[in-house]
Amino acid sequence: QSRSSAEIAGLHEAIQAGKFGRLKISYGYCCKARGSIGRKPVTPPPENLDWNLWRGPASIDEFHGNYVHYNWHWFWKTGNGDLNNQGTHQLDIARWALDREATHPVRVMALGGRFQWDDQGETPNTMMGIAEYANGQQVFFNVRNVPYKGYQTQVMNEYYFEDGGRISGGLYYPAGSQQGEKLDLPPGKVTPGGELGCLCHGLS
Repeated sequence: QSRSSAEIAGLHEAIQAGKFGRLKISYGYCCKARGSIGRKPVTPPPENLDWNLWRGPASIDEFHGNYVHYNWHWFWKTGNGDLNNQGTHQLDIARWALDREATHPVRVMALGGRFQWDDQGETPNTMMGIAEYANGQQVFFNVRNVPYKGYQTQVMNEYYFEDGGRISGGLYYPAGSQQGEKLDLPPGKVTPGGELGCLCHGLS
């Protein structure tokens, strides 16, 4: 989805061209509050659900209601939490901003856990992941699903540069400055489906 954004493409083209200095850390956040999914009893699958088709190759024998619809994200055999659910978007944006030669990370670390809720969910609702590339650039991804008081941006990307500057919330903050400057960048080139995608069109 984000790969269709000419605004994000333009920002990343400027970052890769060195307009703000050399990028050091590309940061993605998912701070969507996720409540408890509770515990649902084991039951026979509903008659209108093809349970074998739904579970696919996952080695799940017993059915319960949390395995279907949205909550399948929070079980290891069917999902991997917001690392992939929302990370599909924010991690892709973060990775997109790196230098072109940064292909695969050389080191990866992640830590986290499932806190506050005593429910059937298995995947972390609080975690931090870091990937480092051969050129020294890093991608950070932060998941914070525990409900909070006050306002917190649900999803966001930030960019930190070697000289101390950063881009956050659509503003550029030069090193040592707390005053953000509005970004005024030309739109970038977008490719439908991203670099590895293809455009398919069916005619009836």
